[in-house]
Amino acid sequence: MVADNGWKYEEVVCPSCSNSIRYYDVKGSAWFGCSYCHTFFSKDDNTSAHIIRKFHSRDRFFPALALGKEGNLKGKRFAVSAYLEKHEPEEDIYWKEYLLFNPDEDSYYVLALTSGEWNFVWKSDRQDFQVMNTNVMSSEYAALQQDPYKKYDHYVSYTYDIIYAVGEFDTNILDDIHKLKVEEYIDPPDMLVSEEKDGELIWYKGMYVPNGEVKKAFADGFIDKDEETDVDKWPIIRNCAGIMLVVLMVAQLMIGFMKPEKQLFNASFQLSRDTTLAKVTPIDAGTITVNGPSSLTFYLKADAYNEWLEIPVTIVNEKTGHSFEFTKVIEYYSGYEGGESWSEGSNDVEAVLSNIPSGTYKVNIFPSTDSMKNFNLDVIIVQDGMLYSNMFLMLVLILAYPTLKYFIRYQQQNNDFYFHK
Repeated sequence: MVADNGWKYEEVVCPSCSNSIRYYDVKGSAWFGCSYCHTFFSKDDNTSAHIIRKFHSRDRFFPALALGKEGNLKGKRFAVSAYLEKHEPEEDIYWKEYLLFNPDEDSYYVLALTSGEWNFVWKSDRQDFQVMNTNVMSSEYAALQQDPYKKYDHYVSYTYDIIYAVGEFDTNILDDIHKLKVEEYIDPPDMLVSEEKDGELIWYKGMYVPNGEVKKAFADGFIDKDEETDVDKWPIIRNCAGIMLVVLMVAQLMIGFMKPEKQLFNASFQLSRDTTLAKVTPIDAGTITVNGPSSLTFYLKADAYNEWLEIPVTIVNEKTGHSFEFTKVIEYYSGYEGGESWSEGSNDVEAVLSNIPSGTYKVNIFPSTDSMKNFNLDVIIVQDGMLYSNMFLMLVLILAYPTLKYFIRYQQQNNDFYFHK
């Protein structure tokens, strides 16, 4: 198949989720990473697809270059054909690599992003670099002995894990895990990289590339580093939210242990009217003794049906005369419409009075309604009850920001990992 820009491509179907993946290295690509289900598999023209492994969803990184995007870097045109996340376990360093496929040369280049710095790497035409040192006290360096002479100081050596891979590959990159020894030599802004595996040594050349140049090369598929850094903070955001949830649960358990829930009052009343039928008779519910300062939770339930009942409640300290009050309305309606039943409202409500001082309190209830019915009213008062509404509010506050970041991250991942047809 041929794209609008004249680039040849083929498509392969993921064996796990049937997602269609476009790839440009028509002759060479035989290993693929699915962006949708994170499956890494092999497939060529003569064999059926073989699942090699499944990666976990990306917790540390987020791609700054969208797969399938095209650009022009250093005078060469490229398509972002693959994305990898690598980890060096000894120093616990993570970095990103993007494979750039050049259709004119039918070859791959690498654009690596480490600690916010971009390096552009490609296989060297010359392989006659030599590693040497001047004496036992000096560090190694690599040099091109023939004209022009150039010395690159040894920078770092490592092996690595591949913790995520998506896109197309012309080799089974998972075979390189812990087997491929990498040496880096630098003479800023240039670098040399050697890769040795099974006795074979291959040299690559590279150079530092400013962020603005990469952004210009892949303008419509580039996520700015500031935005990328914010998304890359996802593990920190996730872990902090988890810690805060644990703290919240522990705090609730400690509060429950130090101030256990206690039922102070449980009674039922039948509401009746005075002789004039003008209003419902107030209820002198008795007294409660509070060991404060404490919260009081009132649970009120009435047998209202297609009617309402307003319930003002007042508690008065018998010694100081200080009072606390609230008003709740119980209303419940139901019926049939269009052959279907409906209902709204509830027969029970609850209210909380906070920070009530110690003392004995007189409980008075002043119900009112326009119904002629005599209601049954149940009243329960609990001291230091679990305030689930407050706990729910705290959960919302803790999870709001992580949830928003996760949603943005998920949406961007789906958009940026899709190979556009």
